[in-house]
Amino acid sequence: LNRFIGEVVVLKSPKGGMEDLVRQHKRFPSRVVRYCTGELKLRPIRKFLRSLEEEVVNTVGIRAQESPRRAAYPEWEYNNDLACDVWRPILSWTEQDVIAMHHRHGVRPNPLYLLGSNRVGCWPCIFASKASLRILAREDPERVDEIRRLEHEINEIRRAEDPNAQLVSWFSRSGVFTPIDDVVEWAFTDRSGH
Repeated sequence: LNRFIGEVVVLKSPKGGMEDLVRQHKRFPSRVVRYCTGELKLRPIRKFLRSLEEEVVNTVGIRAQESPRRAAYPEWEYNNDLACDVWRPILSWTEQDVIAMHHRHGVRPNPLYLLGSNRVGCWPCIFASKASLRILAREDPERVDEIRRLEHEINEIRRAEDPNAQLVSWFSRSGVFTPIDDVVEWAFTDRSGH
């Protein structure tokens, strides 16, 4: 990959990874309280970009097809928070376009794409589709086990502090506690829930 884009700098949050953040917050990110993106992606990139002396174009590999929110983004815009231009060169690409470009240049696509997942930034994302959840259950049962243990750990901590504390889970719908095993079971149902 370096032969195409140069040096790769891996940025990390000083607060640790996702599991560390869940422990610090004593809850999982949700559609309403989505601290994961800010802590794990935006703050580290903001700090890094501000440390550079040259003018920067932040090139982001998101596709409109990934979500309605992403479909509304322009290809180019200035981001005041990051103090740079943001370019989304593959915004109009399909998933197949991405894989074809990888093949053309001899770069292995993210294995999650090859398994059929349509979003690969976080594994699993709290916004994962049923299809991605099925892939998670089939291909990465150890990750399901990790999530189950973390759900148990966080809920034990919350209940020790307040016996009436609301239970929390990796995935939730409208604030309803939905443990990972129930989510995986749901992922294998049809639209009617059977």
